[in-house]
Amino acid sequence: MSKRNRKRWIGALLLVLLLAGLVLVPPALHRYQLARSAELFRVQVEELRSLGQAVSTADLRLTPVPIENNAAVDLLAAAKATQYDREEDAWGKLELGFPLRNDEKKSLEPLLADRLEVDRLVANALSKAGLDWQIQYQPQLLDTLLPHLLQMRNLISQLRGEALVDASNQRYDAAIERVHAIVMIADKLEYSPTFVGHLIANSARTSACQTLMSFLPALAIGDGKGEAGAAQVRALIALLLDESQTAIGLRRAIDSELVMQIGVTESALTYPNPEEFERKRTGVLNAVRTRLFPEDHGASGRAFIRYMQSARSAATHGNVLDMKANLPAQPPEIDESVLLAMLLPNVTSVAEQHFEAIANGRVAAVALAVRWYEIKQGRLPESLDELLPSFLTLLPTDPMTRGARLRYVATGDRPMIYSVARDGEDDEGRERDPDSPRAERQKYDIAANLRLQPRKPRTAVNNAPPSDD
Repeated sequence: MSKRNRKRWIGALLLVLLLAGLVLVPPALHRYQLARSAELFRVQVEELRSLGQAVSTADLRLTPVPIENNAAVDLLAAAKATQYDREEDAWGKLELGFPLRNDEKKSLEPLLADRLEVDRLVANALSKAGLDWQIQYQPQLLDTLLPHLLQMRNLISQLRGEALVDASNQRYDAAIERVHAIVMIADKLEYSPTFVGHLIANSARTSACQTLMSFLPALAIGDGKGEAGAAQVRALIALLLDESQTAIGLRRAIDSELVMQIGVTESALTYPNPEEFERKRTGVLNAVRTRLFPEDHGASGRAFIRYMQSARSAATHGNVLDMKANLPAQPPEIDESVLLAMLLPNVTSVAEQHFEAIANGRVAAVALAVRWYEIKQGRLPESLDELLPSFLTLLPTDPMTRGARLRYVATGDRPMIYSVARDGEDDEGRERDPDSPRAERQKYDIAANLRLQPRKPRTAVNNAPPSDD
């Protein structure tokens, strides 16, 4: 071979080696970085475990309790005893308010046919200290089913219906007992995993408060037949203002979401054929890219851990504004992970719903104390300070503000107590209209009227015949 040809071959070989290096070395370095990133993720998970934080579904399990002391067993039996039919969804079709119209009472009769058995089981449940929802946890929290949440929603709908029937029949002692039961069930639902469990607990608590506020202007308190007793009223006020369980529920929900995301990340890190997964999901070109430069699930997993740790810290704040101000921005690494981005919870929305449920409780408690004061004194208090210390031990602030008081209007045709709700603006007690075509955008406050207001006309969605009231 001539010297010239030898140089050409050597040059061609060097070019091939250079091209091979350009093709093979970056992916190899990337895979090394992925392995290092995955190891750092696992180290971070172990650090959380050493601090006693939940990192797997095993850490979310409640301590098993004997069946005879397990409130969940009786609550689930009570839900099963209701007349709810999932196919018919009778509760979802009802528009209930106070006072009940005659046709509404008639519609409720078949739904409340077994109320004596339901009430017996609920009373048994609420007399027990132990709680275990007996959730069949799967290694992946994402695969864990939570059927008790739907069952409890049905039970709460039944108890709300019972409360309105009792209040409409001037059995206020029974109505207050039903409201008390709903709040206690909401507290027990806080021990369900994931944000969904916490949101349903919030919904139950809000339902109890709205039910109470609907008949509160007519509430009779005293020792007479059907009147709510002073001890009953005092106990309900204390329960509504005890926010310890809802705070536990928010922290548990955040921990559960972290467990879910850790499980998803670990599954992604051990997926046997990521390029095949990517090919099925987005096509051949992305599968080739994934083959050469796989997604850095370890980095996105670590970013999610940091994000949820910051959210957990923000959850310790006592009002929605401070919590939202301390929530971290979403890390860019999460956006780069398809799996984690799909499952990332909207923590801001959860925070708003959490504090709106607390606001409902505080408004309902103060309004109940005002009603009690009015019955005792024969007039509304000029200031909420007059409720201290006989009717309230303290005046709660509005959790939708940074320490401002709940608004109180004592004069005019519509005296009321109200919170400014999630927008933080005083809308003068304007109530939310769920039938509005722009219900999500409307401005509203969380208000408890101290005088009965006319019920709104039936909406077009409800096709029931007009009442004969």
